[in-house]
Amino acid sequence: MALEAAGGPPEETLSLWKREQARLKAHVVDRDTEAWQRDPAFSGLQRVGGVDVSFVKGDSVRACASLVVLSFPELEGWPCPEGRGAAQLTVTLPVAP
Repeated sequence: MALEAAGGPPEETLSLWKREQARLKAHVVDRDTEAWQRDPAFSGLQRVGGVDVSFVKGDSVRACASLVVLSFPELEGWPCPEGRGAAQLTVTLPVAP
């Protein structure tokens, strides 16, 4: 999808994204729901993970997305020895700060 001459997506698309964001927000759980969350030792927690998207310096379109999943409490890669993945991508959507 072209971003209308680098001016951004069409208003209709922005409106769709805003509605989807509001729909997803309604499903956010803001309290502990699992037993391990209430245990100071986190017993029962098996994996932790993180994701990040970083733009190429000076470029608002090219980026690198990364994902890391580790066993807990050992913090070893899971399920592969590296426990991570990365990909270069072209961003066609606005990114929320």
